[in-house]
Order: sequence, then C-alpha cells, then structure tokens
Amino acid sequence: MEQRDAQSLADILSVAPWVELEKYVDHLRDRVDVAVLASHGRREQLRAEILAENQDLSAQIRRPSPEKMQWAKHLARTGIVAASDGTLAAVPLLSGTKVQVGVVIVTNTGESVGLVTRVFEHELTSTGDTAREFFDNLRKVHGTSNLASRAFMLLDERKLLLAQEAGWRMIHGELVPFELRTGVGPPRENLPPVFDLVRHYIKDQRFIAVSESPEDLDVLNAGIVLEPGEFIELRTLGEDLTGLLYGDEESADWASSPRRASRTPS
Repeated sequence: MEQRDAQSLADILSVAPWVELEKYVDHLRDRVDVAVLASHGRREQLRAEILAENQDLSAQIRRPSPEKMQWAKHLARTGIVAASDGTLAAVPLLSGTKVQVGVVIVTNTGESVGLVTRVFEHELTSTGDTAREFFDNLRKVHGTSNLASRAFMLLDERKLLLAQEAGWRMIHGELVPFELRTGVGPPRENLPPVFDLVRHYIKDQRFIAVSESPEDLDVLNAGIVLEPGEFIELRTLGEDLTGLLYGDEESADWASSPRRASRTPS
C-alpha cells in the first residue's frame, strides 16, 4: 500500500500517535530498524537512478587506494583521534541576553577537555547616558549577538581542537561555516584570524569536517550517491568564499583546497 503524504496534524498523529513512555520504548527498536532499512533501500534506489541519468558522475567518484585505507584505519586504531563540539544556551535578562558558550574536546583515549564562557549583551556595548541611549545601543547588539556568539563558539572549537595533540582531528560542521565566513563585525579585524586558522588545518591535512545536516543540495545529493569510503570533489573552498564575496560568477576560476563530500567507511 502506497504511503500518502501527511496533509494535516491529524495525519501526522495517525502515523505517530501519543503513547505512554513504557510502550514507546518497547517498540522503539523495531521502528528504528524499519526506518534504517527503508533509508538504505531508498538510498540504493536513488543512487542507481542518479548514476544512470548522469553518466559522467561515475568517473568523478573516487575512493582511496587499499593501502591508504589500511594506513588510515591503522592510524585511527593506534593513534590519537580528537573531536570537538560546542553548544550555546541563551537566557533573556532585563539588561540583555546572557549567552553561555561551552566547548568540549574528546579523544579516543578517553581524555576530555571542557571549557565554558558567558557573553553578556550589556557588556558588548556602551551603557549610554540615558535609558533611551542604553536600550538603543542594546538593540543594536541584540541584532547580531546570536550570530556573534555562534561565530565565537565555532572559531574556538577549531582553535582548541588544533591545539590538542592528535594524529587526526574531527570537526563538527564545515571547516569554515557561514558564521565565520561572514566575519561578524569588522571583516578587516575578524576574517584574518579565521583564514590563519584555516591555513594551519590545510597545512596539517589530517582533519575531517563533518556536516551534520547540510543545507547545500549538492552535498546532500552527493551523500546519497556515495558508497562508504567513496568521495567526490564538488568545488573548492576558494570558490565558496569567492562566491560569498563577489557572487557565483566570479568563483568559476578559483582552485584551492577542494571541498569534498564523502561517506565514512562502515
């Protein structure tokens, strides 16, 4: 029986009705197994269709040599692999939002490093001589504080991870996510440290940036097509940055560090 699209809240509830927690847990494994099998089956179907419609795509899909794969597996099992992640929590206050930022670094050896800081909006602007001036200044800060806090978190995730001794480093998200590309605040001051950090990662080469839920359809489509261990070069980081600054037409001739889509071997 073909599944029909959910058109209303009632349709959604008919598929996912409310149940007691105990009953939900009892059937959770079965529902997850069904969902995973359906996802794998759908991916195989989409891969076959996409490759059939794009003959040149197969030639662009590559995989490391068996020797390189063996070397990488050996390094992962015997060396140190470090990963970083961050989180934000915003709390509204009368004097402006307080944003708590946390970053944690873990390794496959069991070592972990956790750091936390707090950003208060009222500390990011002048108080002003009157209530009107204070709230006007606070309003300006509030418009960018969330983006600035995310940029602050993402930059320090990468800086702290780079300082961690490791053979391989796993980054949560793209190497240069949107918040860092925009250069929150004056670009002349904020972008140079971002680019300097990127140069260190590219020079080291032993890192993997994993996008959790990319909005880029090119990346999503590539992820559907690829088998475990395969990768494809979609475009360069230079093209992405140039497209951001000048528009897509200007980025056509750029060629620097390739941006790759890949699937981790099972």
